[in-house]
Parts: sequence; structure tokens; C-alpha cells
Amino acid sequence: MKRLLLQILVTTAVILLTVSCSKDDDTNTEPVNQNGGEILTSQFVKINLPNTQLSQDEYEGTFGTVPVKLLKTGEFELTFYVPSTQTGDSVLSIPALNANISYESHQSTLNGSADEIIGGLQTNMATFSASLADDTESNEIKETIENFNTYYESLTDEEKNQMALFYQSNKQLFDGLILNNFDNANGRITADDIILLGKFSFAVGAAGLGVAGVILTPTPLEKVACAIIARIGCHKAKEFHNQLAERNLNTVGLVVDEILGTNDRGGNGINLVDNVAATISLSTSDRGIVESDRNSNAEGIKEYFEDHDKFNGWISKLNTVIDALNTIPFVNINKAPIVSLGTSSQAENTPVNQEIFNKISFSINNEYISIVSVNLNQQNQLTIKVKVSGNPPAGPIETYLNYSYSDSFNSFTGKVPISVEKENSLVGVWIMESFENGHAPGEPITNYGFEMCPNVVTGSYTTQNLTITFTETTFNQTGTDIIVNGNVSINENCVVISDETDTVTTDNYSEDGTYILNGNIITITTTGEPEPAQETITFITADKIKIGGDVFVR
Repeated sequence: MKRLLLQILVTTAVILLTVSCSKDDDTNTEPVNQNGGEILTSQFVKINLPNTQLSQDEYEGTFGTVPVKLLKTGEFELTFYVPSTQTGDSVLSIPALNANISYESHQSTLNGSADEIIGGLQTNMATFSASLADDTESNEIKETIENFNTYYESLTDEEKNQMALFYQSNKQLFDGLILNNFDNANGRITADDIILLGKFSFAVGAAGLGVAGVILTPTPLEKVACAIIARIGCHKAKEFHNQLAERNLNTVGLVVDEILGTNDRGGNGINLVDNVAATISLSTSDRGIVESDRNSNAEGIKEYFEDHDKFNGWISKLNTVIDALNTIPFVNINKAPIVSLGTSSQAENTPVNQEIFNKISFSINNEYISIVSVNLNQQNQLTIKVKVSGNPPAGPIETYLNYSYSDSFNSFTGKVPISVEKENSLVGVWIMESFENGHAPGEPITNYGFEMCPNVVTGSYTTQNLTITFTETTFNQTGTDIIVNGNVSINENCVVISDETDTVTTDNYSEDGTYILNGNIITITTTGEPEPAQETITFITADKIKIGGDVFVR
């Protein structure tokens, strides 16, 4: 019965490998001659061929006098299984690659009892199982591990020794597949989100190596052990894949001052003033990776789809073998699910941070307008100052703020319309929108009036309204303040000893005078006041300013 099953499994493996082969052999003009060093029977051996183009998924070779198969497990990597019948000095020959690699093969022997050796494997699998979440797929993995333990207990002593020898010969590889979280995986790309792509890529490679073991090993015992390891590896890779799929890694464009950059002028533009810094919002419009992104030229997207397709290929091969293995008594391995992507993803705006900002370039292609400075402030807002030069025509200058963006997942350009006033003009009527850094008109601000008792509330105050009218050189402001006096008395211990009825005072005032605007400084001389006062003025937009802590709109 077991002999018949073995024949079925070997035939399945051969079919799996044959359908993935290319009809044409690789053509290599330069022969490959290497010394592979010492190896053990029943061991998986990886071969690194950095200068060889591997166009096939599987190659035929001979190890000494024994025919062997080699699977492509990396871009320049092949893996084969060392037959137990070939020891001593042996040459691995791969005719299709014109390659010959010398090895010294030693017979594997057990270093302890089978139960002691497999006990180490079971401990590692138990550690991995304990780290899993409580969801359907994780519970399937836990069940698969429990079923493996049951299967092992059903084996004869000879079969246990055989499995223990196989695990011992590949202990470093198998333990790594079970316990490695791929924290040091970098891949070809090494930026933040890209580390996750690196982990996915490495996990796919590791899972593929486990699947290769399922296919290359000659006996059901070894295939069962490899299938469990490969199933764990596939679960890890799928977890990384799911995390990638949940992230909005595909940036559609930049959103500047709530305007999504396009190649056509549309809607209202951004208003800027000559030689005055403006602060505007800056976000990226991001969505998740979808199937239609396969045609992207971005390195990260291309690598993702390469790993995605490679992973699904390994899963399909693994599941075919699992179907055959599950006919063995006490073997019950849950098949690995294929990973997939959606056909659409809703874009979301994400405020730009400094790391993303460093990947953006801004420019203006206009003979009269140049960029003086462009930065990201501490509130993750864009601060930009432009300068008008030459003799532009009358009126605002309309042009575009161009940008280009590039990271490992995206590369695109865009532009948003801007309108630049040639000179700073305060002329007009300005109505207060907020005062004292964010308080709405009429919002009371608590007053703590005792210097020695700063926690005692003595009243409140607010600005009900404030309007400033500017001409070219003069100003007039009218407003209403409301002051509430709590009429409290305290003792030397800051204890309130009396609290009379509040006194409410409404102060309607009007002031006028002259002003001088010099860059971001406004100097105000109020009629009847002996000394002028200076405040910082910021043009948030052409029709929105901040004077000191108060914001006004025109």
C-alpha cells in the first residue's frame, strides 16, 4: 500500500515539475564550475548561480550517478535534494546550464533518539502556533500542527527514525521557516513601507523552498514533514500579503489646498501674493493595490506582483501534493488559500509627512514667477513663497504649480492652478474669523486675575466682533469686547471668601490710523497713541490673513 502511494506521490511531483518546464534549454556559453563543499544525504542544498539566467522552473541533473531534479527557488538559485545512495566525492552536473559542481557527500546519522529530535520540531511548531490569532485560517494551521503530532505518533520506530533523520539534516532550514519573522528582510528596496514588501518577498521565497521540499523528497514521510513546514511558511507569507493589501500604497496624486492635481485647469486656483509665504494644506490621494496595477512601471508594484504570482504558483503546487498526502491514514493537512486582490479601491487623502515631502519636487514654468522657498511646516502644511519679476501684464498672474513625485511604488506628475498677486494688498474690508489663536468670535476666555493665586477664576472676556478696513495707507477698526468681572475676594491662602454678582461690561470701540506693510511685518500707528505697534502678518491666502493671533477674511 505504501509502495503504491509512494509511486503516486512521485508521479504527482513529476507532473508538477514537468508542466512548469520551459521547452527550450538555457543557453550559457560560459561553463559553470564550482566547489560546493561538504553536504549531507537527505539534505536540501541551495546553489547560487549569480551569472546564470535561469529561464526554467525545473532542471534535470545527475548527482554522481544518481538522477536528480533541481527547482528554481530564487532569481539565481536552484535547490536539490541529496540522495541517500550517493556518498563521497560527487559531481552535480546540470547539462542545460553547462554547470558542474563538486561536493563531498556524507551519510547522515541520528544524533539522538527520534522522539528527542522530533520533539525539537514539535516545540518550535507549538511556539509558532501560540503566536497565531484566533481566526479561521490560523485555527486551520493549529489543527494541521496537531494532526502532524497525531500522525507522528502513528509511525513505526523505523519510520520515526527516518523522519527524525530528515529533520535533523535540514534543521536550520526548517527551524528558520517556522520561527523567522523576516525582521531583517530588505529585498531590493529599503524604505519604510517597503520593509513589509521585503518581508513578503522573503516569506514567499521561504515558503517556496518548503514547497520545493515537498516536491523533491522521495518518500511520503519526508513529504508530510515538508508539507507541514511549507504550510506554515505559506501562512506567514499570506499574513504579509494581507498587510500589504490593506495599505494604501498606490498614490494617485497630490492634493494641494484641497485641489487634486490634474493636467487640466479646473475650479478655483490657489491664491498667492508676491514675496509673501502662504500656508496651505498638502495631502496625498492614496488607494490600495488592485489587479489593474499590473502594468505599473514602479519597482515596488512590479516586485509585489512578481511575488504575488510566484506565491500563488507555489500554493497551487503544494495543494496538489496535499491532496495526495491526505489519503495517508492520520494525515490531515489543510490546504493553503490562494491570495487575490480586488478590482477597485477607494482613494483616501493622507496628510504629507516629511519623509513623503522629501520625494516631491515643485516647479513653476512662467517667465514672471519663480519659487523662492517651499517647505513643510511642523503642522504638515505646505509653506510656499513665490516672487514676481520683470514687467508682467496688469492683474493677477495665472499659471500652474507643477509637481513630480516618485517612490518605490509610484511615479507621477501633476499640477494645480495658482493665481499670483503682483504686490501685497490689504485694501478692503476684513472681518474677524477667530481671535487669540483659534477662539471663535463671542467664545469666552477664562480670566485668572490674581497673580499670586493663578488658579482662581476672576471672570472672562471675549471679542464679539472686529472689522478692519484698510486703504493703501490708512486703517479703521471697529469692534465689540465683552468683559465679565466675577467680583471675587480671596484670603492669603487663595481661598475664595466672597463671590458677588458678576459685572458685565460691553466695550464698543473704534480706532483709526496709518500703517506700513513691510514683508511679514505690519507697523500700525493709532491716532492718539504716542508709539506705533508692530505685529506679524501672514497671508494664509490672498483673502485670508493672520495678524498676531487673530485671523481675518476679506
